[in-house]
Amino acid sequence: ALCFDSTCDYKIDILNNTYLLLSFKTLAYPYEIVIRIHVMFKKLLSVLMLAIINNTCWASDTNNHETENHHTLHHESKVENPHSLGIFLGGVQTEHHTYSSYGLEYAYEFNHKWATSVAWEKVDGAHHGDGIETFVVSALYSPMEKVWVGAGYGKERIHGHDGGKEDLYRLSAAYHFHIDHFKIAPMVAVDFVEGETSLVVGASFGITF
Repeated sequence: ALCFDSTCDYKIDILNNTYLLLSFKTLAYPYEIVIRIHVMFKKLLSVLMLAIINNTCWASDTNNHETENHHTLHHESKVENPHSLGIFLGGVQTEHHTYSSYGLEYAYEFNHKWATSVAWEKVDGAHHGDGIETFVVSALYSPMEKVWVGAGYGKERIHGHDGGKEDLYRLSAAYHFHIDHFKIAPMVAVDFVEGETSLVVGASFGITF
């Protein structure tokens, strides 16, 4: 117990830590005020605070897991209309010339992350006016919604008396717009053929089913 002057007694039960006793004494009106602060109340308050913190952390983790699961299920779920067929309109730029091109494209989406496509394109006027055709099969991956990047392999057929077929490798990127069952896909690609590089820029316009 502690006491700091002769008119009042400040008594603190340090050993048990169960209550605080304040005594005030006067000559005419002696009285005593006792305030008890229970340790159980302190412990209960601590438990409640820990429960709130743990519940908040659990709720945050649950929301994060639900969000991740939602994105995972979305990416792995099947597409409502996985097939698409369209026409391609664009141009090809080589080291010295630029030519217009057109063609057909078919694509199939396995889910919202992976797809494959088959493209046939014709470039009139290339190779001294004889023209060329390309046939490319690509594997496509979507790193984010509506954006697709691809890597493909195919053949380039050169027309004319000295024509022939050559291996073609393609890297591509496209952005897909969907309006009901219609799809518009601007794209850019780089083709590698026998040590030569050409840039393909254009867009496909098609339907999904």
